[in-house]
Amino acid sequence: MRKPPTLESLQRWFGKAISQPLPVHYSGNPLASTPRVGDDKRRSAEKLRTAEKLRREANGRLREKGGLNGFQRLGVYNEQYWFRLVSIMQSEYPCAVHVLGLPAFNAWVVRYLQAHPPASPFLAQLDARFPEFMRAEYRGKNRMAVRQAVAHDFAYSHAFDAPDGRPLQAGLSRAAGTASQVPSVSAAALAAETAAAAETAASEKLCLAPHAALLRVDFGFRAYRAKCLRDESLEKEILLRPLKSPAFLMVYRDGSLSVLETALTQAAFTVLQAFAQPVRVVDAFQELDKKLRRGLRPEVEKKLASWFEGWVAGGWIVLADESPIAAGGGQAVGKPKAVRKSAK
Repeated sequence: MRKPPTLESLQRWFGKAISQPLPVHYSGNPLASTPRVGDDKRRSAEKLRTAEKLRREANGRLREKGGLNGFQRLGVYNEQYWFRLVSIMQSEYPCAVHVLGLPAFNAWVVRYLQAHPPASPFLAQLDARFPEFMRAEYRGKNRMAVRQAVAHDFAYSHAFDAPDGRPLQAGLSRAAGTASQVPSVSAAALAAETAAAAETAASEKLCLAPHAALLRVDFGFRAYRAKCLRDESLEKEILLRPLKSPAFLMVYRDGSLSVLETALTQAAFTVLQAFAQPVRVVDAFQELDKKLRRGLRPEVEKKLASWFEGWVAGGWIVLADESPIAAGGGQAVGKPKAVRKSAK
């Protein structure tokens, strides 16, 4: 006589089973009609065999109840699992939903979650690798618009949940600001203008705050996002208008916990890019001096000091931490925000 499965083994099987899409054999599955992105005949046949195997297992492990066999009962929980995760992604990616179209977006979300299943109890981490995944995998139409839509949506999603980072102390902030008050961004001029306080600033590594994201976009996503958020059906056709020239943006969270989007000049964007990774102020400006385009230099030399002080005061630039780089603009330091307006 076969030994009955333990409760632990049944729970492990059940958790794995409900996290698999059941596209054909369970008609109630919310993604049953969703096209399978990238499937060929061989892969489709494999999925049919997998689904058939799961059907036999479910009917063997779960007893019939309420007019539903074991596989149909499993499907109820499968629906809850996928509805929850896909609906979260839909709410966080309004631009991507409309650029791709709802069925295609759902299919890409399922494909992403199969490649990167949730590994954290916090749903705020659900989309942590989605932009990276889409950059690597998406080869369909409107590739630039799709990738930029995903990046723009992710910036808003991440800005709300990401930690603040370690703020610069008042003295250190003034010293770092002083370090930028020079007529040139060259390291030689910087060293000549800074005194003892700036030496302290120069020894510290700075970076973009975890909630701050720099974006270069070729489409008018700000107005587009507002229209997409008003579309409760998620299926209305909304025109995404290209810009006459690229726009440079900073998406960030302010002190009132509002997520904002601010337009930057290309010169300011270029300077902020120097702090995408932890770096000392002296080293950042030295590298910037090598790479700065001639046409951008006058604006940088004129405005760098006021820019830098404003960025520090606004929490865009913070002290770097030794923890791994976060998915956003800066370092993952401190605890994430505990509250969220949308379901995530």
